[in-house]
Amino acid sequence: MNGVPGLLFSSRAWRALSPGNVHLPIPHFPTFNFFSASFHDDVAAVPKIQESYSQLCKWNCTSIIKLDDAIGLYRHMVTMTPRPPIKRFNYLLNAVVKMGCYHEAVSLFRDIFVSGLLINGRTLSIAANSLARLRKVDFAFAVLGINLKLGLVPDVIFFSTLLKGLFLQHRVQDAVWLFQKVLNEKMCEIDEVTLSIVIDGLCKAGQTSKGVKLLHLFDEKGSCKPNVFSYNTVIDSLCKDKMVDDALLLLEKMSEKGIPPDALTYTVLIDGLCKFSRWEEVKELLKRMTDYRVPLNVYTYNILIVGFCREGWVNNAAKLKDRMIQEGVNPDVITYSALMDGYCLHGKMKSAIKLLKTMIDKGCGPNIYTYTILMNGYCKRGCSNQAVQLFKEIPNLGLKPTVVTYNVMLVSLFQDGKCEDAVKLFKEMVGNGEHPDLSTYNILLNGFCKNHRVLQALSLLRTMEAGTPFPNLRSYNVVINGLWNDGKAQSAMELFNALPSKRLLPDKFTYMSMIIGLCREGLIEDARDMVKKMEKNDYMANSVIYNVLIRGLLKKNQYCEVVLLLEEMSRLGLSPDNSTCEIVLKTILQKGPDSALLHMLLNKKENCESISS
Repeated sequence: MNGVPGLLFSSRAWRALSPGNVHLPIPHFPTFNFFSASFHDDVAAVPKIQESYSQLCKWNCTSIIKLDDAIGLYRHMVTMTPRPPIKRFNYLLNAVVKMGCYHEAVSLFRDIFVSGLLINGRTLSIAANSLARLRKVDFAFAVLGINLKLGLVPDVIFFSTLLKGLFLQHRVQDAVWLFQKVLNEKMCEIDEVTLSIVIDGLCKAGQTSKGVKLLHLFDEKGSCKPNVFSYNTVIDSLCKDKMVDDALLLLEKMSEKGIPPDALTYTVLIDGLCKFSRWEEVKELLKRMTDYRVPLNVYTYNILIVGFCREGWVNNAAKLKDRMIQEGVNPDVITYSALMDGYCLHGKMKSAIKLLKTMIDKGCGPNIYTYTILMNGYCKRGCSNQAVQLFKEIPNLGLKPTVVTYNVMLVSLFQDGKCEDAVKLFKEMVGNGEHPDLSTYNILLNGFCKNHRVLQALSLLRTMEAGTPFPNLRSYNVVINGLWNDGKAQSAMELFNALPSKRLLPDKFTYMSMIIGLCREGLIEDARDMVKKMEKNDYMANSVIYNVLIRGLLKKNQYCEVVLLLEEMSRLGLSPDNSTCEIVLKTILQKGPDSALLHMLLNKKENCESISS
């Protein structure tokens, strides 16, 4: 086993690779609760079953779509004399796999194996495929051992199945090792499907760069060439990694290699471009789709509608929905929900409700995501009563609230100051088996702080630190800000100073909370030191911070420092806000013509005029 990576296959499964170590009849495959014994129940050869067997012989079992029919047919087949050839049983096995009944397929395979039927490589491939899909790839390797014991040569389909099984179990290193072994020892001829499985597995494991390298390697030197599926996989992964330009280069390479992009290729790229608001390039791709007669499908339209709504082009999104209907593409629940979200974000609740009715009339059933969008829309408009009423209706609609649904309602309750109701809903959420996420806890922290329950927020933060989910920087920012607002300067400073021990670094929001809080407490020098720390960590002071500092300095009558900061703001293209200007004017008016601040500002103006002349 030279070259085997650190993550070894289990010894039991790996021993199966050696023909001398395989003991027939069958290894100890996992046992599933299935009526294996009932396979051999006495069944009369009724005309229906005889007809099914005739169809099996004629159509390779494509007419078998129910598990009970498959089992009934199997019972009939094992009673026949002579028994049908193994390929008929393979058709039946394959039909069960296509139903998604993998446990049952494994049980059926066990029964076929122990019954003494002479199985072939195809039988074993189907069994290995079922085990791999059940994420029991070690047992699939045991099937490889049976192959070798029977003198059968595993084909590319079998190895592709093993590779897919390893990737499904996130055993990427093992999959790469097996792929290299198959290539180096020429155990079979790699085909496009195998290559696509490996590229897809690497990309889904977050190893996009390796997927790209493998694509280019086989493109230039491989025995088989990447197909459109391989290209689509890499393009999709690049777009998800925000490397849209690299994805566009691959599109051009596809054209150079004579591989026509399909609807998925364009859809993935359009999605990537929409997220960066690169609308001119989106137009170019849409034109290209039209020129090459690649029709837009529901996924393409949905991405465009989501993008339009994100940009605030809700009317255009509505027109696009009408156009897709004209083109013969039926809107789905995502289409309607995305457009509804656009209406809600712009306060057009009547349009959203009207669209909901249209959706139902068209036979497209709303899901929990749809109703969550509506609830969020009501909450944003301050119509929390309607949101609560809709939330209570959800069980009657046969739907179950998600974490996002609960989060929307918690935000609404806290905004209305209904802290007790929010806590009650949180407990109900946990009681219903819906696990709160970090966003849920941050909503609770923020809600408590906004409603002057900062000690309750601090207690919850300590609970989070002792368990899961562990607080993130946003969690600490919320509580630090709440402590300052509640006048608990010492506690805020302690929490800020503890951030490094939590492996967290302050961001601009942390610094802003600290600077504003220090100024409010009259600790101007400490605030200015905090600004220096902030700038040292590459966060530049903005207009808000300058205004806060100026107001703090005015309260301390440090007019010279005020003038210097005003000059600095001017150089940076920043302006004092209305509140700062009002305080400056009040300070001048209180002192009258003898105001020191007035004289400093006038001298500043005279100095500027003398310099300009």
